[in-house]
Amino acid sequence: MSDFPLVFLGTTDIILLTLSVCEFVMDQKQDQPGSGIKPITFEHEVLENMFFNIEKLLRFDKINLYSINYEAIDYTELDDAENNAETSQLFMKNNEKLYKAIGNKESAVYCIWVDSEIKYVGSSDEPWNRIRQHLFRPGKKTKSCIANVKPAVEGKKTIEITFAKIKPSYMKTAVEGWLIEKIGKENLWNERSV
Repeated sequence: MSDFPLVFLGTTDIILLTLSVCEFVMDQKQDQPGSGIKPITFEHEVLENMFFNIEKLLRFDKINLYSINYEAIDYTELDDAENNAETSQLFMKNNEKLYKAIGNKESAVYCIWVDSEIKYVGSSDEPWNRIRQHLFRPGKKTKSCIANVKPAVEGKKTIEITFAKIKPSYMKTAVEGWLIEKIGKENLWNERSV
């Protein structure tokens, strides 16, 4: 067995755990193809405990909740990928606190909340850019929640974000999938399966 330190960085917590990676073992029966390979098994309890701590940070830690400010922004521009630079700068200025907290240099898992209910779970290596695509300016090559966000904003609903920075980066997808499964895909805007 080999041990790797696994660090999950949130805005309020640092979770440092050691994950034992189990090696696969081949039986002595080499004469039957595939019969000698045992499944790779991860320590379920260790992973679940880490994921529960991340879930607490994302779902239950109100200090980690950032309100999205659409003040002075024309709602009709929310789904326009070519909206003007002035409006884009205004969105950034209105939400500077979130931008400074989440940034674009560390992987993160994030939740989009509408009126105190999680509506979307995502992950990204450039979290500010990705959140901005969902909430303001959709990307040209990736899917976005803007079609769901726009009516919520027009209806004066509260839009909020929680996030947890994740290291190593490759774990963000596992955390995202686990949360989608736990919350229930039928309750979310997420389109892709876990």
